[in-house]
Amino acid sequence: MSSIPVPASDADAVPAISAATVKLGLHGGRETALLDVREHGEFVAGHPFLATSAPLSRFEPELLRLAPNPAAHLVLYDEGAGLRAARAARIARTLGYRDLAVMTGGAVAWRAAGYALFEGEHLPSKTFGELLQEACEVPTVSAAALDSRRKQGEKILLLDGRPFEEHRRMCIPDSLCLPNGDLAYRIGAALDADATPIVVHCAGRTRGIVGAQTLRNLELPNPIAALEDGTQGWRLAGLALEHGSERLVRDMPDKELRRAQFAQARRYAERWGVPRLDVETLLAWTRESARTTYLLDVRSPEEFATRRAAAIQNAPGGQLVQATDRWLAVRGARVVLLDDTEIRAVVTANWLRQMGWDAVALAGGTAAWPALAALEEPRAHRFDHLPRILPAELAALRAKAPSLSIFDLRPSLDFRAVHLEGARWAVRAQLPQLLASATADLPVILVAADGVLAGLAAADLTALGFRPQWLSSDAADWQAAGLATLGTPEDPPDADRVDFAAFAYDRHAGNLAASREYLAWEKGLVGRLDRYERAVFKVANASRP
Repeated sequence: MSSIPVPASDADAVPAISAATVKLGLHGGRETALLDVREHGEFVAGHPFLATSAPLSRFEPELLRLAPNPAAHLVLYDEGAGLRAARAARIARTLGYRDLAVMTGGAVAWRAAGYALFEGEHLPSKTFGELLQEACEVPTVSAAALDSRRKQGEKILLLDGRPFEEHRRMCIPDSLCLPNGDLAYRIGAALDADATPIVVHCAGRTRGIVGAQTLRNLELPNPIAALEDGTQGWRLAGLALEHGSERLVRDMPDKELRRAQFAQARRYAERWGVPRLDVETLLAWTRESARTTYLLDVRSPEEFATRRAAAIQNAPGGQLVQATDRWLAVRGARVVLLDDTEIRAVVTANWLRQMGWDAVALAGGTAAWPALAALEEPRAHRFDHLPRILPAELAALRAKAPSLSIFDLRPSLDFRAVHLEGARWAVRAQLPQLLASATADLPVILVAADGVLAGLAAADLTALGFRPQWLSSDAADWQAAGLATLGTPEDPPDADRVDFAAFAYDRHAGNLAASREYLAWEKGLVGRLDRYERAVFKVANASRP
């Protein structure tokens, strides 16, 4: 075993392991997280199937969130040189992680070893949707057929299974927003007759398929289908989308229905083999240092905001299934889900278990929550410690020192739209090199939308002897202070925009060719899996077990 060098402040070198060893480890049963420390655009351009994005720009808070147990085995990689991965390993060590390794040769070596690099994001979730469609033969309806039926006057309940922000941005005309994670909880508020056909849609395929099958698993008597290819399929059929909808199913079940949902959840859990965990066992699990236990509240963000526990993350059930790698990185970990009446937790746990996760539902609903106060809070870290500079102060300083270094850390799309004259767009990993020939006589200004992003970059610069200051990202304030701004539609050039994922952006920006390519990619995912990746999933082979 060779070693990747890290700065002298670390007592030991970080072990380096081959792509083949990483591949076997991901499927060997040991708790392992494969973390891609490249920027998001690089990750989306191509990564291993079970990798999770943890960009160096925001590595510290992402690491603490994605791998809450410092005893977990972490494998870090970058494009191949290993410099960013080694740097991330040094950071992880300072945060208490010890079981670390760097994948030799990174993404380049992974491909050279004969393993696939997948473009896109949320690959396990997207693949699960296609496997579910294949196994359960989820009924679908084309955009043209749905439009024709509605024009003929047929009453159809059209549900949008995405979060409200996505629904508001664009949806099928007259659809109701009822996020997938809340389907079992609120469907009674949207449905007025057993005979009414129900069609679930999303932007593409996954959430439509999973939402429709969720309702089928609940054994509703209604005809149920997914809209084929979602809003993208609707536009490809030449039909117009609606923008700005405010239709959201907000109704809470009444007390009688909530009591009934506890019984429904128990039946559902028994039928689908979802374990229900008591609080005492949960507390014992959280004290086991050798295992990772994720605690996720699957209610809506609005409900979570009214009652929450510090040790628990909010992961709305529909989005958790749609984008599992946004919350879960440690393969082999335990996942405990909770809500108020158990129904959302057991439904979501069922899907996660079919995706290969050891997921369980916390029994008792809100009655169990007082005991959660005994849970230890996550390790507290502050990453936003740096001086701020006001636009007026920057204007005065710049008048005295026109060559002042200003780096804009916002998304490259925002930089192109408007930025300070003379500012340079950059990501955290680039700053030491960009300042290699600079002196520390003047402050370095970091433009960012939040103090965490600026603070992480500032810590690096402070260690190099610079004096970073954070400027907020409000362009109107800049202009009011007399600071010159400009837009540069082609700067930074596309080749340098490592943060930007055109793969996802173009199709939502109305590019029909990009939508066709995306839908073909999604439908082709299953065929690209090797036998190890395929074995991750345990999809039920029928809508009735």
